[in-house]
Amino acid sequence: MKASYAVLLLSAASFVHGQDEGIVIQPEVDSVAMFKNGMTVVRASFEAGKPGDHVWIDPPKAVHGAFFVESGPGLVIRSTTRMMKPDGPAFPTGNLQRDLAGAIVSVSLGSEGGKLGETVTGKVWAVPQPERIHWNTDYATTEGRHYGAYHGSPPGRAAAITTGSWLVLESGDDRRFIAMSRIGQVRVAEEAAEPVTEPRAVMVFSAKEAGKVQLTYLTKGMAWMPAYRVDLLAGDRLRLRQTAVVRNELMNLEKTWLELISGYPNIKFAHVDSPLGAQATLAAFFQQISQQGGGQAGVATQQVAYNVLSNRASEAVFPLPRTDQGAPAEDLHHEGIGRHDLLEGDSLSLEVASAETSCERIVEWRVPDYRDDRGRLQRNRERKDADEPWDAVQFANPFEFPMTTAAASVLQGKRFRGQSMATWTAPGHKASIRINKALTVRGEHSEVEEEGKREIIWIAGQDFQRTVVSGRLKVSNARPRAVKM
Repeated sequence: MKASYAVLLLSAASFVHGQDEGIVIQPEVDSVAMFKNGMTVVRASFEAGKPGDHVWIDPPKAVHGAFFVESGPGLVIRSTTRMMKPDGPAFPTGNLQRDLAGAIVSVSLGSEGGKLGETVTGKVWAVPQPERIHWNTDYATTEGRHYGAYHGSPPGRAAAITTGSWLVLESGDDRRFIAMSRIGQVRVAEEAAEPVTEPRAVMVFSAKEAGKVQLTYLTKGMAWMPAYRVDLLAGDRLRLRQTAVVRNELMNLEKTWLELISGYPNIKFAHVDSPLGAQATLAAFFQQISQQGGGQAGVATQQVAYNVLSNRASEAVFPLPRTDQGAPAEDLHHEGIGRHDLLEGDSLSLEVASAETSCERIVEWRVPDYRDDRGRLQRNRERKDADEPWDAVQFANPFEFPMTTAAASVLQGKRFRGQSMATWTAPGHKASIRINKALTVRGEHSEVEEEGKREIIWIAGQDFQRTVVSGRLKVSNARPRAVKM
């Protein structure tokens, strides 16, 4: 079959009553590849058994520009909303008007002293859905400095009709409004003849011919958290183990191929929801796309220390990565961990790799620089623990794939020695992991300007004084053996 890309249509304002139009499908998830920041690449497919409409109920929310469909020629996709019965039992929402819609009830009013007063019987009025939505097309007013500046309904979509603090009953042609604060008891005499329906997002695939439909989309909801265990062995050897915890808040997965992506991706529109979603509005879309991924605060919580996405990305848009194990993608790496069952809300922990290699114990001292980029002394700079000498272990990455940035715990003789952070390291390249502070090795440093004439020089329009400075480093070792700095 010759593959072609589908035409995507958006019809978020439509309400189609009934759910027997078209063949209901649930695409089978073929593979999931996840980043460490919650961005998830999903590949799914379904078989269009015959020409016609195929309906996907409650499709996931995709990232703008990252929902792709491959199928036979002429496939058209329409996103819409339909009034449907809930899949399972209708759980109480606390809104009597909605929970009891269509039921015949007896409402006893409360009175002073806690006794029940007058009883009113009637049918709970079913609040109608609006036939037409009035959209907010003043898009300039939806702009804000931070994504998520609006609350409740997305800008441009009308809020649901409610009865406020009143319970409305029907009896014949009469309609009675009862204040919620006066209700002492509600008894259901007869259940509603028609079950309560609710608006559900659907995606309708209109196929002109039978065949397989392949979906690839970028969404949010799964992430993996790596960790390393470093066992110090005798004879300057160590064993390095990489483990991963996979958290699934996306969907139920059954025997699905999972892949872990490490690296530092650039996904320009990760903060923008696709307008193909049935709940999308142009106002919300324009608000999100005018932002820069949540501002600097978003970057602070997703820093490179965990190799996660900075939405303040530079120019190029990163394409959806391949979901093949070990697929080369420059500095992005895919590591397959097999097929697993994972329900929504579940977590999975497993060992990714383990290897033994030679190592070297050192004392690491990163001498701090108390001057700014213009050479001026920062007198108020506080001395930090990171400026002190630390016991560390150096080794070459023994894996066939890069080490990723993650927590690293060091053990020796099954005793816990400390926890630090491993950083991204290419295969065969040297990694250094701190163990604990070297209290018996002290380091001192100083710099003194030598006497002499100060010469004025100009660099890039700035004047500087050329001086001669003598620096001094002093290391004191109180251990009974020599150490390598």
